[in-house]
Amino acid sequence: MDVREQHYDFRQKLNKADSQQRRNLLPQEIDWYLNEAQLSFIKTVANPKQQFALEAVQRSIDDISSIIMHSSVSAVQDHNAPNRYICDFNGLVPRFLYYISAEALIKNNVCCANGRMARVFIMKHTDLFRRNDFYSSSWMWSEVAGVFEGDRNLILFDDGGYGNEATFTIEDVYVDYIKVPNLIFYGGYNTIDGSLGVDDQPQDCELPFQVHSDIVDIAVLMAASNLMNPDVQAKIQKVQMNNQ
Repeated sequence: MDVREQHYDFRQKLNKADSQQRRNLLPQEIDWYLNEAQLSFIKTVANPKQQFALEAVQRSIDDISSIIMHSSVSAVQDHNAPNRYICDFNGLVPRFLYYISAEALIKNNVCCANGRMARVFIMKHTDLFRRNDFYSSSWMWSEVAGVFEGDRNLILFDDGGYGNEATFTIEDVYVDYIKVPNLIFYGGYNTIDGSLGVDDQPQDCELPFQVHSDIVDIAVLMAASNLMNPDVQAKIQKVQMNNQ
C-alpha cells in the first residue's frame, strides 16, 4: 500500500465512521496522523518496557524487520572514570530509536591480541554498586556490563574499579537497534522540520506491507479521538485485537 492508497484508506474509514463529514482534512494533516500512528505501532511492537518483547513471537520481528539495523560505535574511555566507556548512539545513521542488543570487542594484553567478542548485558542503575559475579563485566565469561545514561549514551564498564586493575579494554560496540522510520509523505507541502518540501517526491511507509492497514486503523483512531468521533471505542477494540 503506497502513501496515496493509505490516504484513500484513511479517508474511507474515517468518513464511514462519521457519515462522510470529514472530507476536508488536508494531506499534511493526514500525513501527521499516519506518522504518529507509525511511531505508536513501532512502540507497541518493540515494547521497551518488557525485556525480549520484540522477539517474543516471529510476527513481531516480521512487522518491523525493515527498520532493524546493525552498526558499530567506538567505545571512548571516560577520563573522569577510567573503568567507564562511552558509546554515543546519536551519531548512528540511520538514526537510533530503540536498543535491541549489542556485542563489544574487548582486548587483553596477556592473550588474544586481536580481541574477542563479549555480550553486552544492560543493568539497572541500582545494580551498579553490587560487586559480584552477576553484576560485573568479565573477561573469562566474555560479558560486558552497561547502562544507558543521558541522551542515547550507552555506558560500558570493564572489570576494574574499587581498587582493582582492569584486565581488558573495550574497543568497539556492534549494536542492533530499531531506527527512526522515514516520514510518510504525500507530497506538495513543506514539512515542519524542513526535511521534505514541495519539490520532493511522495514517500511511502517503509514498514512491511502487512502492517500498512494497521497503521491506517491507528491513524483513524487518533483522528476520530481528536475530532470527538462517537465511534472511537470500536476502533480502540480493533487496534487492541491486532496487537494481541
